[in-house]
Order: sequence, then structure tokens, then C-alpha cells
Amino acid sequence: MDFPYFLAGAAVAGLASAASHGTNLGVALLVVPAMYLVYVYYRMHIVRAVLDDISNVSLENEAALVGGSRGR
Repeated sequence: MDFPYFLAGAAVAGLASAASHGTNLGVALLVVPAMYLVYVYYRMHIVRAVLDDISNVSLENEAALVGGSRGR
């Protein structure tokens, strides 16, 4: 699931490396927004994954509490 983010990050890093070795300022200026977008989308992915995990744990705890109260 993380592979597309790593692939995009590697592509942007390659472009940044190519831009730093040359004097093409236009490519360098295009790389910076791309790097930021990869960062933002990956961060959103991580936050979503953490919130899903928290939600799943909460649902499991709620189910355990309901099951425990029925047994009494």
C-alpha cells in the first residue's frame, strides 16, 4: 500500500538530483511543489491508517465490554 508513495518520492528525489547537477532552474522549481505534495499525501495516508487502527481497537474493546456484561 505504501509503494506508490515511495515510488513518487523516489521519482521526485531523482528529479531534484538531476536539477541540482544542472543549471535548469525551471525543473528545480517544479520539483519543490511535487515534493510537498508527496509529503502531504503520505502524511494523510499515515493519519488515516492510525485513525483506522484506533477505531478498530475501540470497536474491539466495546465488543469485549458488551460480551463481558452479558456473561454476568
